[in-house]
Amino acid sequence: MKPLHLLFPAQRTRLPEVAEAIHSFGCEAGWPEAVCLQIELALEELLVNIMDYGYPDRPPGQIELMLQASPDNLNITVADDGVPFNPWQHATPNLEVPLEERMIGGLGIHLVKSIMDSCTYSFFESRNRVILTKSL
Repeated sequence: MKPLHLLFPAQRTRLPEVAEAIHSFGCEAGWPEAVCLQIELALEELLVNIMDYGYPDRPPGQIELMLQASPDNLNITVADDGVPFNPWQHATPNLEVPLEERMIGGLGIHLVKSIMDSCTYSFFESRNRVILTKSL
């Protein structure tokens, strides 16, 4: 199957278009609806973090998204030119603590890690790269 490759501004207004492209890709690949929704949710969490926090003191840059699917696996690469940030370095939130006592943040990344089978990060040539894999 041909990979899905998107390049778009790091702006929230682009999220519906990106979600639709991911959904169409998943449907074409024959994924169950539940898998499509999981992938869309995980990517929305990552993309919103980039859009909201990746460009604190300059105009938003570009996000590059690539999905490559085989019958058994999905490989996703998300790259951006925002501030360096490794989402996997942060502690998993303690879900046993009552909601009103929890620290803010971290739930989205925890969700991504729970949906995907593998999550890696690198910073290379002034770009953040998150690589996600999921067994289908």
